[in-house]
Amino acid sequence: MHKRQEIQQKSRLGLLLLNKGFITRPQLDQALRIQSETGMRLGEVLVDQDWITERQLNRSLKKQSRYRYAAAFAALLLGPLQPFMASANIDRDPISSEQVMEKKDRTLSSGLTALSNQDMGEVTAQGVSGNLDRLQDILANTLDTSDNGQNSLETLTNLLLPAANLFDAEVEMSNITYAEGRENTLNSDGSIAIALPTHIGQIAFKNVRVQGSKNDQLGDLVIKNIDLSSVSAKIRIHN
Repeated sequence: MHKRQEIQQKSRLGLLLLNKGFITRPQLDQALRIQSETGMRLGEVLVDQDWITERQLNRSLKKQSRYRYAAAFAALLLGPLQPFMASANIDRDPISSEQVMEKKDRTLSSGLTALSNQDMGEVTAQGVSGNLDRLQDILANTLDTSDNGQNSLETLTNLLLPAANLFDAEVEMSNITYAEGRENTLNSDGSIAIALPTHIGQIAFKNVRVQGSKNDQLGDLVIKNIDLSSVSAKIRIHN
């Protein structure tokens, strides 16, 4: 029982309500005890005790859901970039490894339709097909390079993290530099060595949203000062 109470005391909803000033610490502690004894949901207990209104509860639940979406997306996206962020030059810029998630003051749940298995399959299939096409262009050195390498980076990200195909965003990259003479090469073992930039000043993912949703946005994600000078990327295709 003690372990269960410890878990309940870490309730994000309770902390959110506490930080917003809707409830006090003694009220939260008492609500957690009642929750443990009755099995009721924390929000139901707080409303039943007349400590918060239904409206306050619903608004807080929606905000909690928005934070979960934002955190899930950030973790999903930043996973393969952690080595890049670890090598960022912090001395040169006090906010060099800054990761900014601007949470919009709007509700994600209203009008947001869950993707069916078929819809998710179609989205993933389209992403995989596009990645394979661009991978062939990389191999043949026929990929459009007018975007200063953004296509290569997007393809590599999607191959490393297929779930990224479930999200849409306006991607902007700035201050991209390459080492002289670096290009995509086909190795003798059949693998493809991708020519990555040595440095990216900023990558901005604006208006992040679930693919297919035009109105409901998770927010913006900005990553600054990414040092890739010691990073290599190799793709090996298995028949």
